[in-house]
Amino acid sequence: DEYKNLYKASKATVDLIKAINSEVGKIDDLERLEWLEDHVNIKEGTGFKFVSQTNIMGPRCINYYGPLVKENEFNKGKDLYGLLFNDSFLLVEAHESLHNEIFKAKKLSMLNVYKQPMLLDTISSVQSRMSSQNGSECSFQIILNGKEMSFRTTNPTLKYN
Repeated sequence: DEYKNLYKASKATVDLIKAINSEVGKIDDLERLEWLEDHVNIKEGTGFKFVSQTNIMGPRCINYYGPLVKENEFNKGKDLYGLLFNDSFLLVEAHESLHNEIFKAKKLSMLNVYKQPMLLDTISSVQSRMSSQNGSECSFQIILNGKEMSFRTTNPTLKYN
């Protein structure tokens, strides 16, 4: 009987911790979306708002973000920052290096949209591959409307999310 009570208490504690973590995650996500709303120049008329409802996915949330280099056959590549939402993918560029943590930048000028938000359901393919001998760099390609865009990251987990 004592074991059952301890088991119930343990389960209730785990459930409470999960609920608290979920709420904290929602607050963190909202703060990031509000930060983006203030720091990213989105062209008017696109209808894209960071803090908003998606068409079918509920409230917009950030699934992943990190630095990328857009590979190009003509030059060495363009430093960008990728923002993956539950409904879209957005590329932004900054005048200074963002490294890994965009939301902790002390003094940051406005970020410019490199390419208008890409709805995930319009991306026809995503392919990834390791591109260096030691496996520290990863590349991936996105095919959108028949056009291929290639990116490189030094963060191997970025290609999987």
